[in-house]
Amino acid sequence: MDSTNVRHLLDLIKQQNAAISKLMAERDSQRQEIDALVGWIQEDRDALMCLQSIYNSPTADDNSKIQAARAAINFERAKPAAQTNVSFKLFDYLEAHRLQELAARAGWG
Repeated sequence: MDSTNVRHLLDLIKQQNAAISKLMAERDSQRQEIDALVGWIQEDRDALMCLQSIYNSPTADDNSKIQAARAAINFERAKPAAQTNVSFKLFDYLEAHRLQELAARAGWG
């Protein structure tokens, strides 16, 4: 074997070790998320708390954080109530009541 082949093989081993390290880190992150979910199931916690723990976890990967935050966002803050034109409805009610009183006084109803 010449030195070029040895260098090439050493470079391949280095790349493989880097890929293995990356896979192990991803595996550890996923195990932590699974442990959090199992802990949530065994405790008295709700789904929102579980999602919050995932997106607040410093060890969770960005994709998991984004997915957890996306799922939780509609439950963390209440949506503002739709505004209706209350004064118009109040006017109709008062006008109807006034007309009923006028009819009762006049003996129509």
